[in-house]
Amino acid sequence: MKAIHCIAFLWLMTTSTLLRAQQRDFVCQTGMKVSKSIHRAWELSLGSQASFNQNMREMWFAYSDVGAAYHINRNLTTEIHSRNIRFRRLDNQYARRQLFFHTISWSKSFGKFGVSVRNRVQQLVYGEYFDDNYKNPRWYNRDRVQLRYRFNYYWSAYASGEVLIPLNHTSRKGIDQFRIASGINYTCNDFIRFDVYYQLQQQLQRTSGNNTYFVLGLNTSISIP
Repeated sequence: MKAIHCIAFLWLMTTSTLLRAQQRDFVCQTGMKVSKSIHRAWELSLGSQASFNQNMREMWFAYSDVGAAYHINRNLTTEIHSRNIRFRRLDNQYARRQLFFHTISWSKSFGKFGVSVRNRVQQLVYGEYFDDNYKNPRWYNRDRVQLRYRFNYYWSAYASGEVLIPLNHTSRKGIDQFRIASGINYTCNDFIRFDVYYQLQQQLQRTSGNNTYFVLGLNTSISIP
């Protein structure tokens, strides 16, 4: 019930903050992840994603990702990742950013229902150290709760809520962004899965205005036997 209360609270936050949003933008993004089990407990992955904003007219950012996961037990997993990001600046030039993060996830099934909780600590590096646009790395803590219902082997639906908290920002304290999503998973077989989702991203504590992003996404996951 605590997970349900958390997501409901985020929906209430949405209705109030949307009224204060400076800009609303529709975003489309697509990604792919390929993973391979190296050992019974270890898994390596490669992934990529491209995101288009300005009502899908321009590429917002794109990244490539490499990660390693360790399954502590059937319910608990820890991961480390490195992402190389190309992000469009206000001058329409693309800047390089590097993201490093660690996650620990817990999941549990209760019949057809399932719940998962994820914590992520990430460091975002802005460009090269001697670059004119270099900024000190930004640290964030991200917590997500997800509820899932499995209809059968092929189809399942989920809803999730996530909050982002800056750890070293000079002016932002507490939650400065939250995300609410709902989606459908389709499992083709033991190796291929598709995920279609709709997500609301709401910024907070921005002095220039709190932007709102409506995101439609498609992810493809491939497991190599």
